[in-house]
Amino acid sequence: MSIIFRAEQRAIEKAMQKLKEHGGISDGATFQYDKINDLRREIHYKDFDFLHMAQIKPIISKNDVTNIVSIDKELVEIALDRLKGQGFISEDAFFDYENLNKPSDKVYYRDFHFQYYLGEYGDEEITESSLELLKRNNLISNNAKYSLQAYNSLQKEVKPNFKIPDTAFSPSMERLLYMLSSVKKPERTVGLGTFCGYTYLWVIGASCSTGKIYNAEKAYGIDIDKDSTNTAKENFKKLTDVEHVEFIAEDAYVFSNNINEEFDYIYLDADAKDIGKGIYLPLLKNLYSKLKKGGWVLAHDTTLPAFKDQLDQYLDFVRDKNNFIESISFKIDLFGLELSIK
Repeated sequence: MSIIFRAEQRAIEKAMQKLKEHGGISDGATFQYDKINDLRREIHYKDFDFLHMAQIKPIISKNDVTNIVSIDKELVEIALDRLKGQGFISEDAFFDYENLNKPSDKVYYRDFHFQYYLGEYGDEEITESSLELLKRNNLISNNAKYSLQAYNSLQKEVKPNFKIPDTAFSPSMERLLYMLSSVKKPERTVGLGTFCGYTYLWVIGASCSTGKIYNAEKAYGIDIDKDSTNTAKENFKKLTDVEHVEFIAEDAYVFSNNINEEFDYIYLDADAKDIGKGIYLPLLKNLYSKLKKGGWVLAHDTTLPAFKDQLDQYLDFVRDKNNFIESISFKIDLFGLELSIK
């Protein structure tokens, strides 16, 4: 049975405070600790998730939320359908037309706006509790740790220098991935769907540049898009100690099927035109025999409700004890991460 990780109270309270400061919830709003798996039913106009899905504005500041006199009901229904379709509110959720100027006073773990803020502001607490979770389950040494100084140094080096066209990575995901590479210290890594190289940097960050704490043997970064791969190469040229990193513009399925090397770390973040994130399972099956015993597989985007149907078979496979000794779902932001240990 897989382990489901959820943020501890310190991270939750930090996200709640930021939501209150920015006007996404009422000043007296409370977090529903006893309803951790529930979805919200009552939707308000001032909810950040509603505004986002209605495409009125993105996540916004408190000063931008003004009083509302009237509302387009067609717009409301479109936004509600989007939120329901992506799994952020219950199928019987309703809009509060009587209190247009009232923000929500209840927050659920699975709320779109809460998970966004959790990913943005809970990175220190989430990474610390994730590290303790791995130790408690005897998946890493009790002495395992990551270097906060090295992580901060790498972050300062990369943020202003990398060309990053787009990324769905939150600060919580960046720090979590850096910590995982620090405690595992993989010798040979393959990343499938590495785009511009920014997200992949955190996957292998403990072996690179100012974030380096150990020597790695090889790290392949595979992406079918040539322009993105070239951007990744240019980004990594700005770093030191990355001679072990090789970016290749190739179809991830073809690469994973043809490569005849062993790995102890696999990162999945690819998409396919026909099956989307459903490509994860064929990719993993291609590499499964090449993954060393004790090797780790990290799959990004595994908790986003919109990808649920695409990833059900993948999650069934990695959570089967016949295939992996343990699989952990890190529900730490909108997108999440599944760590599976062979």
